[in-house]
Amino acid sequence: MTLLDLYLRAWQLREQGILTKEEHDLYGYLLYRWNSYGKQNPFSQSTQFICDFLKISKKSLFERRNSLMQKGLIDFENGERNSFAAKYVIVLGVSKHQKPPPKGNQNHPQKVTKTTPEIREDNNTSNEVLGASEKKSKSIFQKPTIEEIAAYCAERKNDVNPQKWFNHYTANGWKVGRNPMKDWRASVRTWETNEVSQNNSSYGSKTNQQGGIRDIPPAGVHASNRL
Repeated sequence: MTLLDLYLRAWQLREQGILTKEEHDLYGYLLYRWNSYGKQNPFSQSTQFICDFLKISKKSLFERRNSLMQKGLIDFENGERNSFAAKYVIVLGVSKHQKPPPKGNQNHPQKVTKTTPEIREDNNTSNEVLGASEKKSKSIFQKPTIEEIAAYCAERKNDVNPQKWFNHYTANGWKVGRNPMKDWRASVRTWETNEVSQNNSSYGSKTNQQGGIRDIPPAGVHASNRL
């Protein structure tokens, strides 16, 4: 165990009520001296010096170090007055009073469950998706029904025959020229224009034949040559 581990263990035992404040103070001082001696076990420390530093009596010192030994934190050997100082050993193993670490600690890390991040779609993204779907739907041609054709012709007030128009494009595979039909309403309007042109042409031919309207000669022809 490192010095930091020993300090943390002491605070844990004090937090659990196993160590008193006085015992904690003595143990902390002994850790400090052990570290200053290069973390060598055992190390010597004068009893009188400890009492003077912590401002306690020898009786209090003996009681506290006996308690620390019983709790498995230190070991010691009494010294001889005017001969040699007491010797202390910092116990590096786990104290018998220390609670075992909970499951999932650093030796047995808990399994981390990965969660899929929530994908949030903003308005711009949803609009782009919607626009793409609309374009796709527009690009796919859907054949109209005769009822739809008739309703559109009635709306346009034209002379296009819905059944004739429907039969024509059904027969040629719904193509305009060589290209597939994309807009059937545009094709209806084209038929509408052709119908008007054909009607005007037929009307001009009939009036000329009946003598109601005479053709106007080209410019430059003399009046005597008109008949």
